[in-house]
Amino acid sequence: MLALVFTSIALALVVVVVAVTSVHLERKRLLTLADGAALHAASVIDEAEFYGADGGAAPALTSGSVEAAAADYLVRSPEAEGMRDLGLVEATTPDGEEAHVTLVAVARPALVGWLVDLLDDGIEITAFSTARGR
Repeated sequence: MLALVFTSIALALVVVVVAVTSVHLERKRLLTLADGAALHAASVIDEAEFYGADGGAAPALTSGSVEAAAADYLVRSPEAEGMRDLGLVEATTPDGEEAHVTLVAVARPALVGWLVDLLDDGIEITAFSTARGR
């Protein structure tokens, strides 16, 4: 009887560790995706800003160009296809040199995803990344 109790506790511990690890890995995937979107957005220059720049002044990023580039990156990224309920929360530039990107997705834990689906739609995860354009 004691062996059965310890076996049940060990199995429950394994299930919890696997579930937590799967959510952590989903968050890492989302963070990698946010890093890529921010880097891509920081490397794209608004054409109107570029061609209208005063002589010698480096063109600055705009919030519109950052948002468009981040959204384009998410559409084209194969990594984004596997994310559940992926959304672009914010893509802005505070100073014209950095791109700030915030993404949100829903993670479904391994082995207990059915239980999470009964209680809620999943676990919401958020990732934020910043990249400098120069």
